[in-house]
Amino acid sequence: MITSAIPKDVVCILDSGFEGIEKTSKKVNIIKPKKKPKKRELTATQKAKNTRISKKRIFVENAFAGIKRFRITSDVIRCFRKDFKHLVFVLAAGLWNLHLFFNKRFNY
Repeated sequence: MITSAIPKDVVCILDSGFEGIEKTSKKVNIIKPKKKPKKRELTATQKAKNTRISKKRIFVENAFAGIKRFRITSDVIRCFRKDFKHLVFVLAAGLWNLHLFFNKRFNY
């Protein structure tokens, strides 16, 4: 299970696509936006809470979008080496972090 590797003191901010994760991983602190019920609207409080959650998640979404600019992370990788996909993603994340570092440092 994906949540077995997450320490208890870490807060997971998820999007609404992770349905049912609260039931399978009770020991992990999860923050998730409220979905709109069928044929009803969310209250103003629920909408405000969803907005706060989205403002925190945008940094993660932008990071994944930056990493996926490297085409190899979006393509199907056919390699027999067991950890090759993980290595590719880690290298792409490192390159994206390097890009952010130089972009901030030299104001490109």
